[in-house]
Amino acid sequence: MVIFCAIIGCSNWGDRDTKSFFRLPAVLTREGAVTLELSQSRRAKWLSLIARDIKESNLPYVRFCSDHFTSGKPSALYDNTNPDWAPTVKLGHSNIDGATATRDLERYQRRCYRQGQKSKLDAAEALLSFILFPRPPNDNSPLPKRPAKLTWIATP
Repeated sequence: MVIFCAIIGCSNWGDRDTKSFFRLPAVLTREGAVTLELSQSRRAKWLSLIARDIKESNLPYVRFCSDHFTSGKPSALYDNTNPDWAPTVKLGHSNIDGATATRDLERYQRRCYRQGQKSKLDAAEALLSFILFPRPPNDNSPLPKRPAKLTWIATP
């Protein structure tokens, strides 16, 4: 079976090109209300970005090639702030341009960096709290009160 990309103007074929192809996301109905809502909105966004009229019977055969994702593949369902949550690159129409996709990717990378820095800071604060306020062995009493935020005072 020949696989081709559904984006207008994309000439990538599965037999000819060494690209990865991805199916239209399914609507997940058995995993809770949040997952159902996310999967429905993701599928709707992917279909709106195609800018084609596709019959309902042909939707299981719709594929997107890796050229239309900034990282080369779609992101996870719950990572809806990622620019690869839906295809955003070379869509064959002018609704989304390359500058927007690049800006969204840079914004996402900055956000991931800040989250990583915050988790490192939280881990360091927890370790310092553990060192500064140790719990005696075999003590069932609650931990002593500690300040809400650790502050360092420079001594001369």
